[in-house]
Amino acid sequence: MLSIFGSKKTVDQQLRINKRAISRAVRELDTEKRRLEQDKTRITGEIKKLAKQNEMDAVRILAKQIVRNNNYIKRFTLMRTNLEAVGLKLQTLKSTNAMAETMKDVTRVMKRMNASMKLPQLQKIMMEFEKQSGLLESKEEMMSDAIDDALGDDDIDESETIVNKVLEELGIEMSNEMAGAPQPNGPLGIGTNAARNRALAVDGGPGLPSVDASGVGSNADTIDEDDLEARLARLKRG
Repeated sequence: MLSIFGSKKTVDQQLRINKRAISRAVRELDTEKRRLEQDKTRITGEIKKLAKQNEMDAVRILAKQIVRNNNYIKRFTLMRTNLEAVGLKLQTLKSTNAMAETMKDVTRVMKRMNASMKLPQLQKIMMEFEKQSGLLESKEEMMSDAIDDALGDDDIDESETIVNKVLEELGIEMSNEMAGAPQPNGPLGIGTNAARNRALAVDGGPGLPSVDASGVGSNADTIDEDDLEARLARLKRG
């Protein structure tokens, strides 16, 4: 089909034109059907009037007109149904044509892509990618090792400083706890051991010389300090 300027219409344009023609024909059929139904109503009223006047010949003529109108209404209804079916087929054909055009475009693009991607070139690209990835990982490892070497000693020194500070604070806390512990009647601590040692020394118990109370107290304080230093040394080694 040619347009006004002689160019050939596309399938989509032809389908659009035919669909508009079908819609116009359906509207015309609906208009004519409504006119026939109105005539039927009017003729029925005239038949009732003539029947009351006993004009039977006119009644029979008008009755034939109603029969003809009914037949035309049935034909118009059938034609409208057929036109709608044709319109649905055209719509289906339009959708099918659109899908075919899309598939054609996609196939063309896929063909161009497959032609541009050669298998040997693709394998070469993958090998080069793997090579560069390996080089990048090696460089990252070298940089990480260099950073560790440059900053490792400082980190160790700083960590040792932190450990020593914590141990010193812990020693201070332990000294405070022992200073605040009950001396003669403590539960189970340094005060109990000092009291027991003092009693043994005063009474001349086994293994300890007999000295006065003040001398025993000084010896107990010396034992407590030695025990504290030993515990601090174990914490630093641990």
